[in-house]
Amino acid sequence: MAPFGYQEFFDGLLQFGGDVVNTIGLNAGAALNIVGPRGAKQLPRQEHGPPGQPSYGYSVDGDLIGGSIPGLPDNPGLPDYVDPGSYTEDNGSGGPQVGAFSASLTVPSSTVVWANQAALSNIPRSQDLTVTWTGGAAGGFVAVFGSAANPSIGRGAAFTCTARADAGTLTIPSWVLSALLASGIEPSNGLPVGGLSLGATLPQPTRFTATGLDAGFFNWGFIQLKNVVFQ
Repeated sequence: MAPFGYQEFFDGLLQFGGDVVNTIGLNAGAALNIVGPRGAKQLPRQEHGPPGQPSYGYSVDGDLIGGSIPGLPDNPGLPDYVDPGSYTEDNGSGGPQVGAFSASLTVPSSTVVWANQAALSNIPRSQDLTVTWTGGAAGGFVAVFGSAANPSIGRGAAFTCTARADAGTLTIPSWVLSALLASGIEPSNGLPVGGLSLGATLPQPTRFTATGLDAGFFNWGFIQLKNVVFQ
């Protein structure tokens, strides 16, 4: 995560169909095991990639380990799994590419709540934008992400700004917002292409070691998103 007060901007052509960086997920064993206040969960290994070039990931196939995604009717909503408290993660005896590891962290009891989310819908790019929240772990990060695109010209832009979680407020200056494009309309659904989100994470991730890895990190974070119009 970037330093407190950091601001980053990206402007470029909209490109779909894959990452320009060729990354491969490693085989760390049959499953990742997570134990927390609501019990144990297992994320089975999933194999992706073309024949002869396997890439691996770990997830519950076709579902979430808990909670729901608002607005998706095909997901009935499972009980929340990630509650405040202590969590451990391990991969058992390991796999052919990543050896055995174990790591732990604590999800804070004071979670960030986006206080003025409902008031932010149509956002003038010529004015400063203030985002406010309550809660958050002492020393933790809060990041505000914004993006806008115009599908008709195939171009978009995005920004990221960070602050201390205990600050409770972050103002994105107009010089950042003015570099965004005005939100265009997505032809497939008629909705404006603009998004604003607030995310939070721990002050530092838990670092672990395992054979086959240069470095390993176990972290927690969450994000709240909203469709907006950048004018």
